[in-house]
Amino acid sequence: MLHFFGILCSATLDVMQTALTKGSSQEINIKRMLSFNLVKSITALFVILLLSGFSFRLHMPTVLAGGIYGVLLFISLCCGYLALLSGNMAITSIIVSYSILIPVLFGTILLEEPFGILRIIGFILLLVSITTMNAVKSTQKNKKYWGLYTLLTFIGNGFCSVVQKTHQTFYPKQFCTEFMTVAFVVILLLLLLFLLIGYGSFERGSYRSAAGAGACVGAGYSLTLFLSAVFPAAVLFPTLAISGAILNCLTSKILFKEKLKPMQLLAIAIGVCSVICLQL
Repeated sequence: MLHFFGILCSATLDVMQTALTKGSSQEINIKRMLSFNLVKSITALFVILLLSGFSFRLHMPTVLAGGIYGVLLFISLCCGYLALLSGNMAITSIIVSYSILIPVLFGTILLEEPFGILRIIGFILLLVSITTMNAVKSTQKNKKYWGLYTLLTFIGNGFCSVVQKTHQTFYPKQFCTEFMTVAFVVILLLLLLFLLIGYGSFERGSYRSAAGAGACVGAGYSLTLFLSAVFPAAVLFPTLAISGAILNCLTSKILFKEKLKPMQLLAIAIGVCSVICLQL
């Protein structure tokens, strides 16, 4: 029971960081986005190192993989911020969760993992969910840019999972802290670079929410690592998917007064089922 409470905590931390990100601003602002993610990444890195006891072993393949992961995660963080500010939190979150399809296809095609009946069902449900969601008249503030930002977040998130999957295929349950440490250092360097060359400047208004979101990211990642050693992946990740979807819908409605039409709720429910089938 205590371990299942841990899963709920992990899902809650993820939804909290999403809500803090969305609530940090009412307008799309590149300067605020860069400074927000800078504070968020610094806090996340500190929490990850703190919870790991500041342990770090130099391992060059991990440094290389972590660096690539960091670039992809940088894209996901920045575009995810803009996507959340452009549209509905619950819909954006579930579409980004569809990115599990990318590592599934990667594993099937290149790693020759089995593509059983459940994954076929998951793929079909994914197409049904996307079709159902697109059939509903858009409620996004800026459909054009929201779609682009969400797509880029989807791609970045999906290929992050590919890099992580590849690293863990060669080094199972090894160098996890080192991997994420290198990734967040790369993210910090990229953010500082863009700030220094004039694409942004520090914005004071979102420091607290950025630090809170970063703490949630760091704690959530560390908790998920612990849970992955306790639960089989077939139990952990589908449960996280269900919990996250429910909490995202509730948070979207309660905190941001976002309304979901019945067909959108159906699409989200189908989408959750597809993610579960793809991960089993």
